Amino acid sequence: MSKKIFYSSSIFTSDSMEPIDGAVVIDGENILYVGDRKGAEAYLDGAVTEDLGSKTIAPGLIDAHTHYYMTSVMMNRI
Repeated sequence: MSKKIFYSSSIFTSDSMEPIDGAVVIDGENILYVGDRKGAEAYLDGAVTEDLGSKTIAPGLIDAHTHYYMTSVMMNRI
């Protein structure tokens, strides 16, 4: 199992302009949960946990610059 729980006091979601203090639960490449720390307790069984302190987590955010660059490379080849 590759389930992991990351705790942080600075989790950015698109629901608010202010980061939340909570947890992000992932299983492999899938995000299972983003929210408060209490809600993450449902995923504790068999999970590896890591407290990231105040490091910012932006779940689901992609590196748009890379995708933009790759699109331009592909367009030049067509």
